[in-house]
Amino acid sequence: MSKFLKRSAQGAGVPHDKRTSNLETVAMPLPSKIVLSMNQHIGAPAAPAVAKGDQVYVGTIVGKAGGFVSADIHSGVSGTVSEITTITGSNGSIQTAVVIVPDGEQKVANMLQNHEKNRIFCAI
Repeated sequence: MSKFLKRSAQGAGVPHDKRTSNLETVAMPLPSKIVLSMNQHIGAPAAPAVAKGDQVYVGTIVGKAGGFVSADIHSGVSGTVSEITTITGSNGSIQTAVVIVPDGEQKVANMLQNHEKNRIFCAI
């Protein structure tokens, strides 16, 4: 067995060389649409909690947990649900997805309390 294979558990020796460290932060524009898969983890897929034409806000639950090992899926944008569709996931499986067209306003859901708003904004 080669010495390389014996030491491979140490990981790749990739140099830490970011060429963006001296650049200013740029705010990225919102995409024209976002597609949220209801199957974002190894557990049971979430069930769509919205319908076509519904108005959603940042933090709105768009997918409700569908089983014991599952999680709710929240919108990261405010806008209108344009469709509930099926997509092919990265693993080749057919998945349900919610498509949202952002309105550009990034309104936060009223149901969120102030400390929750701050936590979500930090995550976004």
